[in-house]
Amino acid sequence: MKFLSLAFCLTLIHQLPYLKQITAQFDFNCGVPDVKSQIKIVNGQVALDNAWPWMVAIIYKNRFICGGSIIAPDWIITAAHCVEDDLDPFNYNFFYGINNLNDSQKETAFASKIYMHPDYFPTVIYNDIALIKLTKKIKFSKKVKPICLPKTGKLDEIENKKVVATGWGKTNGDPSTRSSKILLQTSLIIKNNKTEKGCNYRRYNNYCTLGASGDSGVCQGDSGGPLQFFKNGKWYLYGITSFVLGTKENTCIDTKPSFFATVPFYLNLIKSVVAGKPTQPLVKKNCGIRPQKKIIGVTVGTLVSNQHVLTLKNGIFESNLKNIFVALGSNELYDFPDSDKLYSVISIKKVSDFLVVLKLHRAVTNPNVSPICLPNSQQSSLIFNKQITTAGWGSFNGTKNFFSSSIRETKLTVNNNANECRDFSGFFYCTFGKNTNICFGDDGNPVMYSLDKKWTLFGFYYWHLYGCINKMRFALNIVKYVDLINSALD
Repeated sequence: MKFLSLAFCLTLIHQLPYLKQITAQFDFNCGVPDVKSQIKIVNGQVALDNAWPWMVAIIYKNRFICGGSIIAPDWIITAAHCVEDDLDPFNYNFFYGINNLNDSQKETAFASKIYMHPDYFPTVIYNDIALIKLTKKIKFSKKVKPICLPKTGKLDEIENKKVVATGWGKTNGDPSTRSSKILLQTSLIIKNNKTEKGCNYRRYNNYCTLGASGDSGVCQGDSGGPLQFFKNGKWYLYGITSFVLGTKENTCIDTKPSFFATVPFYLNLIKSVVAGKPTQPLVKKNCGIRPQKKIIGVTVGTLVSNQHVLTLKNGIFESNLKNIFVALGSNELYDFPDSDKLYSVISIKKVSDFLVVLKLHRAVTNPNVSPICLPNSQQSSLIFNKQITTAGWGSFNGTKNFFSSSIRETKLTVNNNANECRDFSGFFYCTFGKNTNICFGDDGNPVMYSLDKKWTLFGFYYWHLYGCINKMRFALNIVKYVDLINSALD
């Protein structure tokens, strides 16, 4: 087997103290098939009948799309990207108790509700997990059994251990190849500490596997299926098939690593959804303790409330919300930030021709992250001839294509009386630095000033003259827009 090279995503779920009270929800015999599985296999071998009795084939509008696993009599778990395009449960049905999708004896279940991870990010493959509530409870039998969930949230328990992935996916990466009609299995090894083959860059967000013999993996059609580990006589669900590092043509390559959503990380989520526990309330705003910058696609913004980010308009306003996420709480610039630092955007409000406010899907509760304060509308000239602070990930050596991997800060002086600034002083702050400055990649960096011991946002760097050191820089003055900004923070 192998698997589709898609781009999807994940984030942190809060601890829920009541979880011990719902253990009975999963109090049944699990993870023990009547047929002993042949686990010494490689490269997509045919599975024995009834060896994986929790396997489910997800059918969307009469077409097979993904795999899934039975975790309770009326619950199936799968990947979020399998259902993201249509959350209408009536468009899905589920085959179970079979190895062959054409088996006339297959049983069918139907969905009453689909729960996709609230922090699922389809652009960077985070939180690729979904739970499906069935209309009726499945009757367990020799052919149909649930798989066990891990006992703890420890992610490293299976490091360097052999695991098994199962699914009806393709057996090669040829785009013209169809998914298998027969259930396949492959033996993999968890290699989250591996660096030379691409595992290390997602080691904290996904299980990364390599083929036990170096030439096996998952592919299109295996999405949503289980990554299973055998322990103390039972099979446990540790991962959900998510993605592989493929080619530009989205083909699957045997020697590339396969990635799986980490089920132990989501134990609280799984149990809370099954128990019907409501989400936590939002928190109150407290500004100015320490400004936090975000990477917004290829743009930078600043947190101005516990649920809003202010940024330059650029191309953000016309973007598809589904393709925008906000990363916060880290000084490092990563292509794939840790999942607990990601937020999706649920709305974009235009403040002016230059500024937009992004509303996050939930309030920020990280104690190490707080919004910056906004000035009042009469404080535009307050920072004239003052030293301000800015920070960003732009170039620090004057090269256009070389950016810093860590956030850097510098202090510059506002001088709107300079000759170069006269024509722009009504809309921009002009700043200068001696042997220091912002550079390429720093557009959108905030102009910050400590006012009454609280960091306050006065502007964003907008454009500049060529060169970096000892050059004047223009920053958009946001003070004239403060009332509009505040009205957008609903």
